[in-house]
Amino acid sequence: MDIEHTKGALNLCICGNKLEARLETVTSAIVYYHRFFEYASKNNEQHDRSLVAATCLYLAGKTEEEHLPIRDIINVFHHTLNGPNAKPLPLSDRYWGLRDSIVQMELLLLRALRFRVKIEPHPHRYLVHYLHAINEWKNFGVNDDRAHLLSLTSWTLLNDSYLNPKMITYDPVHIVIAVISIALDLTKIHLSDQDEDEDGDVLWYERFVEDLSTEDLVPIENDIMDAYIMAEKSRKTKPGEGPEGDCTTIDD
Repeated sequence: MDIEHTKGALNLCICGNKLEARLETVTSAIVYYHRFFEYASKNNEQHDRSLVAATCLYLAGKTEEEHLPIRDIINVFHHTLNGPNAKPLPLSDRYWGLRDSIVQMELLLLRALRFRVKIEPHPHRYLVHYLHAINEWKNFGVNDDRAHLLSLTSWTLLNDSYLNPKMITYDPVHIVIAVISIALDLTKIHLSDQDEDEDGDVLWYERFVEDLSTEDLVPIENDIMDAYIMAEKSRKTKPGEGPEGDCTTIDD
């Protein structure tokens, strides 16, 4: 995927944050976005990325049972794409045209996704479970700074990882393990058997999954970190062409 694709994913994430959408909703929308353009590429189709991004967020709100008014979505995308001085669109022909475009694009999006819109298993739910298990494992207290830092770093990595379209090719559970692995390294938190050798000793993540090897884990970790490289490249655009912010809060 090109820089414009990453920029569209960034804008989708920014708009989801502005709308205070749940993380599951934003992640579902980004997965739709990547899957749609994978479909479009195979069929040599060209589509407006901002329109597709807005539609993905609208559909994800329905799928995740979180009401995101279509007028709010239109105005937030309008504000994000046109700068902080952009005023909300009045109920004019332009607004109704954009609204109709989203409604029509939603039908095309559903067909491209083959109506498979439920993201299961959702990675965020596994992250909650695994972090809780690690906190008990390490006997972290409620106010332990290490637990807070590990949680914050893991959540940030998970949210940002989906900027890379390769994430949709991996098992969400494996993505969560890769996220925690990177977070443990960044926060310098050591799990008792985390660095054991390969002579039959149990690695820390084998407490959670049985079908993930070190050889499979490393490429996922690399693709997660590549999301930050892609985000940085997407910011190197002419003034007014790039997103006014991004989802990334960890420097690569």
